[in-house]
Amino acid sequence: MEKEKTGFVMKIGGTTFIVNAMPVENAKHTQEELVKALIAKEAMALNADVA
Repeated sequence: MEKEKTGFVMKIGGTTFIVNAMPVENAKHTQEELVKALIAKEAMALNADVA
């Protein structure tokens, strides 16, 4: 039987983040760490566009 997965979509400003999460024993990072990394990456890209 396949292990359960979960996911969600979060829109911040003009960016849509799609996050898929799997049980913690299969994940390298927690769901919160993934979301923070995605937001940081997008913020850095926006800063580069403004500069």
